Amino acid sequence: MRLLRKNGKDEFGVLDKPKKEMPTFGEYSDKWIKYIRTMRRESTHESYKQKLDRHVLPVFKDRKLNTITRGDIRDYLLSKAGEFSTSTICLHRDVLSDVFNFAIDEELIPSNPAYGITKRLN
Repeated sequence: MRLLRKNGKDEFGVLDKPKKEMPTFGEYSDKWIKYIRTMRRESTHESYKQKLDRHVLPVFKDRKLNTITRGDIRDYLLSKAGEFSTSTICLHRDVLSDVFNFAIDEELIPSNPAYGITKRLN
């Protein structure tokens, strides 16, 4: 600790890194959907955007990324069970998971709460 703090100061900028404001799922999914537009076919992009706008965002839009739990995602996916086929529910999970993976890549969250959820739904 003495190497990092000399005269009470953080000499190397290691101890007091500025913390990023945690975005909401809606804010971050908007950033993600713009990013993937260049990496996916237009039809795939539109399918993802439709799933987000019609189904996922009404549930998670205003929640901070780090407050969404595996239980929240499981409950959301289970609520869609009577409405959609298993493959469509998996697509909803993929959209959620991709947003969280993007946040992991930017070091906003440590883990993906959507990872592996549908294995338990079948």
